[in-house]
Amino acid sequence: MCAIFAVVYVRRACRGTGCALSTERVTASSCRTGSRTPDPDGCSAGLHEVARLCLFVHYCASCAGTGWASRLPSLSTDFAADGSSDPMDFHNNEVLPQERQQRIHALLKANGRVVASDLAVRFGVSEDSIRRDLRDMASKGMCRKVYGGALLPTAHFDALSQRMQRHDGERSVLARHAASLLQAGQTVLLDAGSTNVEIAQALRGVPITVVTNAPTVAAVLCDDPVAEVVMIGGRVDRASGGAIGGSAQRQLADLQVDVCIPGICALDPETGVWGNSAEEAAFKQAMIQASGVTIIVAGAGKLGTRATYRIGTLAQVDHLVVAADLSAELREQFMAGQMQLHLVPVDAA
Repeated sequence: MCAIFAVVYVRRACRGTGCALSTERVTASSCRTGSRTPDPDGCSAGLHEVARLCLFVHYCASCAGTGWASRLPSLSTDFAADGSSDPMDFHNNEVLPQERQQRIHALLKANGRVVASDLAVRFGVSEDSIRRDLRDMASKGMCRKVYGGALLPTAHFDALSQRMQRHDGERSVLARHAASLLQAGQTVLLDAGSTNVEIAQALRGVPITVVTNAPTVAAVLCDDPVAEVVMIGGRVDRASGGAIGGSAQRQLADLQVDVCIPGICALDPETGVWGNSAEEAAFKQAMIQASGVTIIVAGAGKLGTRATYRIGTLAQVDHLVVAADLSAELREQFMAGQMQLHLVPVDAA
């Protein structure tokens, strides 16, 4: 199949030029041995086309029987002026790591994200080399390494007021689904966070007891005639919008609730649930200890990522609510655990 494609490719490139390659039989072996060369007086495509063809045929042959079709680079990729984006260029592994990282950074700024497997094909190096590049770039603040690739770096964790001002259709849909998992008469420990504020809004009119460390959550439900609100006090953290620290944790120690929904900063299938500060992580750990069931709601930007302080493992999570367009790899990893995975369609959000 590859050889047929090769013959057609060269004949089309040389058609009408008087080149012998347009009419005579061309094979991968003849390209390798140089037994057929273009007519310099007739073919402007010249050796460049033949060399590229030989690389393509050789690559196809090396992939035979190993799922080669999935490994072939796209033929529709536009070529950059310097040839760096040429999908047929398998000599990019000669580029120095620093140069490769600069090109990766340019792609990241242009697209907002990069995928390690795609970069490995693009530069003709192993995925391990790309992962080392991304780790090095992350240490320099050039990117934020996530599962399977990298995103643009996040300078800081926005305050709750800023997050609430941004419309997020995915967040709203996931919040409503999480609220639907709760039952009338339950006592729910609802953490601070923009998603949990929307969960509180979805709970209006439901006869339920909400224990919260977040003034914004309490404000949503305090005038609801059928909901009961219990506040946990203490120092309010400006970033999270909730009371954390020793006083808040001591109050949790005297509680036992049906369900908790802690806010999270990152969720990694291998290492678990993560937070941004030690006090915040400790408070969320206490939430889980005080609850019979733990529900985690995570937007796409948090999946496959890690933060600084671990809150817990996936074994401590009973329900995980995420968007239905979760990658197949992450879906398989999350489904391998004991928790119930809720894949929520968010296309219409």
